[in-house]
Amino acid sequence: MDREKILKELNDTDRRIAKIGDSVTDTPEEELWDELQKTTAAFSTEARRLLSVENPTTLLSRDLFRRHEESLRVVAKLAAAGHRCPYRDPADSFTPSDAAAAQETQ
Repeated sequence: MDREKILKELNDTDRRIAKIGDSVTDTPEEELWDELQKTTAAFSTEARRLLSVENPTTLLSRDLFRRHEESLRVVAKLAAAGHRCPYRDPADSFTPSDAAAAQETQ
């Protein structure tokens, strides 16, 4: 296991999620992104803790999987809300709120 590589990936992911979270301030998705930041931070903290343990037990790994599932639940909520990532081309996404806006202009 390459601990340094995993730690770098955790740090990079934490930074990317924080950047996206900052970009959705004062939007309907802000609360979900805040929740995602909290759940992914808990996952990262647990992963870092496990990486610091010489021989983690199966029970310790269960906490990591539980935290991963919590993060995935929030991602599912974001997907269900029709959120588009602010870094994607708007032409690549069409959400229910886009449909409502299009109907209003007709």
